[in-house]
Amino acid sequence: MEYKKRMAAPIWWDKFISCTCYCACSASMVLVNKSIDNIFGFRSVFALIFWQNLVTWLGILIARLLGWVSFPLINFDFVVKWIPVELVFSTMLVSSILSLKYLTTNIIVIFKNLTNILTAICDWYFFGNKPNFYTVISLSMMVLSSAIAGFSDLYFHKMGYFWMFVNCIATAANTILLKRLQNQLKASKLEQGRFGTPFWNNILSMPPLFSLMVAWGELSLITDTLLKERRTLFWVVMLFSGFLGTFQSVCSLWCLRATSATTYAMVGALNKIPTSIIGLLLFHTKVTPMGYFSIAMGIASGFLYSWANAPKPKPTSALVAPIVPSVSPAPPAPSPPANDDPRDVFTPSVSLNMDAITPRQQFGDRAAPRLGVMGV
Repeated sequence: MEYKKRMAAPIWWDKFISCTCYCACSASMVLVNKSIDNIFGFRSVFALIFWQNLVTWLGILIARLLGWVSFPLINFDFVVKWIPVELVFSTMLVSSILSLKYLTTNIIVIFKNLTNILTAICDWYFFGNKPNFYTVISLSMMVLSSAIAGFSDLYFHKMGYFWMFVNCIATAANTILLKRLQNQLKASKLEQGRFGTPFWNNILSMPPLFSLMVAWGELSLITDTLLKERRTLFWVVMLFSGFLGTFQSVCSLWCLRATSATTYAMVGALNKIPTSIIGLLLFHTKVTPMGYFSIAMGIASGFLYSWANAPKPKPTSALVAPIVPSVSPAPPAPSPPANDDPRDVFTPSVSLNMDAITPRQQFGDRAAPRLGVMGV
């Protein structure tokens, strides 16, 4: 029992640290990308993601060559299995960009939180992680908080809702496929650890991203930026976003490996709360009283989800070892009583008629009984 307690503590801390790092990196990445858009006017979404994935892949490759990290090389079969993940990821990006053309950010946030419920259902169906009652309540509170914040912006647009529906399906499928792929790698003794999965995920995502860059006409914009941009701060921020993308990629897949798909989706929703709070301080965003109430409800849903999925102490009766009645060993069988008469021990080889022997012959000659018994 004590061994199980010692093993459960590192697992719990691994989950907590991975979720915290993922939330912090994701929130920081949102703020950095928003700064690149607002300050420098760089609006090439696919090019920015391609750059961040390239820096992540190069950083992990250099670390592996220097011996700082290690992970096994996967075979061609797993590369083939990874292709659907990248296709779904590309679909998620495209549908997100297209939905932004028709819907406001508040409506998209509502649908993103609805995607968490879809992810929880898929997590239950494919991996058997059944959500408890309080988990369902916390997910519902997250959806309600986003609905309260964007209630005034709710409206219906056929194409916008279509692309948002595609985005919800792709987002849930991307999480489930990544989790399933990580389980398959672990079962085949090709566990990639914290750095192997980001390495393969980023290098395999670059061809689809490059195709999207060409399709959206971002290559000419990138060329103009590379030739005309002379501000040192721009390149410093771009390089910082690349390194931050490395940490986000590592921490996000670490969180997915250490936790369930539902927890991963919930953390992705909760990172919008610190982003909103920091945005209030840095960008002086105007928030209504209902907006503050929405943020408070989102924080409450996060605490409720953490409490609902925290390891619960077992009852005292379960920790006490069962009392097994001691059974004393059976006493040994009594040995036959000792007999001093040597005639009961040694069988004479010559039959003697004791009635014919006189008492003097029996006891007078001391050698006679000894010789007679020994049969000499």
